[in-house]
Amino acid sequence: MLRGSLIKIGLTIGILFNAGLTETASATSAGPIGRTIFAESPQTVERYFGRYWTRLTQTDAQGNTTRIYTYNPARFRGVFPESKRMKFYITFVNDRAQSVHLEDMSTYLNRVPDRMDSFYEVVFGYRPSLTNPVYHRLVSDPGGANGTLQGLAYCMEPGTALAFEAVSVAEIATFAMLSRDARCNASTPAPQ
Repeated sequence: MLRGSLIKIGLTIGILFNAGLTETASATSAGPIGRTIFAESPQTVERYFGRYWTRLTQTDAQGNTTRIYTYNPARFRGVFPESKRMKFYITFVNDRAQSVHLEDMSTYLNRVPDRMDSFYEVVFGYRPSLTNPVYHRLVSDPGGANGTLQGLAYCMEPGTALAFEAVSVAEIATFAMLSRDARCNASTPAPQ
């Protein structure tokens, strides 16, 4: 009797363990134990960030449908604690996620360069690899960084960039956006 119970417990643990390995293995395409966002459907993204708050739908002349879904920004409070009125939204084109945005509706996002990795981690569920050859590679034109508003973009992982619009200095930004960016592929040479 005891032996039969132990076998059932062992099988249950084995099934749960294997299920966990399968889930982790499928998530590794996104990162170490992360989640994919880009090219995912609104339904998949909703499992990560909860039910959307608002949805704006637009269709262009070619028939492409763009939807902007806003979600609860509370998860970013630890990254930008001084921000009081954040807006977190994801842009979908033809029901596939294209970009992730965060704005502070009352003031600015502070210390964005220092907090890039934390922002990335909240979105994808893991920190970008420090040993990756594209990590924090500047892919925007640094020559444009001398006006009041400066568009800056840094690679976070292969194929993914974090862009933000800095106000006078790089530490203060009006928004931050994560998106796919071919300039962040490991085989693409760094801009000069």
